[in-house]
Amino acid sequence: MRTVFLAGMAVVALIVSGCGPVESEPGTTAPSSSSPPTGTTTSSPTPPPTTTEVPVGGGGSPTCVDDSVVQQGIDSLEPFMASAWRLDEQGDPCATLSWATASIVDATGSSPETVLFFHDGRYLGTTTSRPYAFTSVAEQTDDTVTVQYKWLNPDDANANPTGGPALVRYRWNGSSVEMLDELPDEVLNPPDPNPAPTTSTEPPPPPSSGRCVDDDMLRAITSGIGDGQWQLSAVDSRCETLTYFLVEANGKDWHGAQPVHVLFFHDGNFLGTATDTAYAYTRFVSHDDTSVTVAYRWVLPGDDPYSPTGGPVQVRYEWNGSSVDTIGSIPVEVTG
Repeated sequence: MRTVFLAGMAVVALIVSGCGPVESEPGTTAPSSSSPPTGTTTSSPTPPPTTTEVPVGGGGSPTCVDDSVVQQGIDSLEPFMASAWRLDEQGDPCATLSWATASIVDATGSSPETVLFFHDGRYLGTTTSRPYAFTSVAEQTDDTVTVQYKWLNPDDANANPTGGPALVRYRWNGSSVEMLDELPDEVLNPPDPNPAPTTSTEPPPPPSSGRCVDDDMLRAITSGIGDGQWQLSAVDSRCETLTYFLVEANGKDWHGAQPVHVLFFHDGNFLGTATDTAYAYTRFVSHDDTSVTVAYRWVLPGDDPYSPTGGPVQVRYEWNGSSVDTIGSIPVEVTG
């Protein structure tokens, strides 16, 4: 578990994709128990949802948050697109209002992050009813946590938002959590990063590739790779000159370290995989019509398997008119 004690300066999250409602009503709820309800409140006239406190486990302090309670809170979160949640960072466990952040297993630069609150050794709930991308804790005092939100503007790279930051304060008022500031509408209803043109009546140009890759074609290809147990992990377009898919091993308990294959297509034809072997901690970085950049990471001694610290090393794969060129090399730490 990484523990971070924040005092004054903002901590900016580098990476995190997701959105949701005006969070005048914060709060996914904690798991049910027989304890009286406690929860976050807001400045909205709408009555806030309640949260049910979870008792301290493991003989912890009556005021500090025990690790087991933090884990119980994370375990209670609803999976995001079938992905479970894991602890990312944690603030002062003995503050009047304590916090922890959680991200999904195998998160990318634009994956959602959620903030959990605790008081007097008990889990209260989350800051908002839905998780959002580009969310981080910026500042903490004893009874107030300031959360930073960013968002994508049109033409932003997927993992590099330029919108914001907006700071929203959450304060323990003696009986519940008050949301002192409103979430910007850009967080709740983010602008389309690739808006359709509105000034031209010309029909859109045909895709640069003669044929797009559909689901049936993708399933047929993945079923022939190894044991065929693969699920789609990342794709940005099905009709590029160089179309790519990231697929990860499915049906096994990989503990967040699923092997990943990068599949390439051109003109509707399968070209092959980026590597003969699927490697864990393989992530999409960026792409254009003829190339895709992939980042590779690896586990160093002492690393949590969910959080490798080796790398990243970026490799670009580029269509040269007849085949795919590899620009850069995968480190031996990855290939073994």
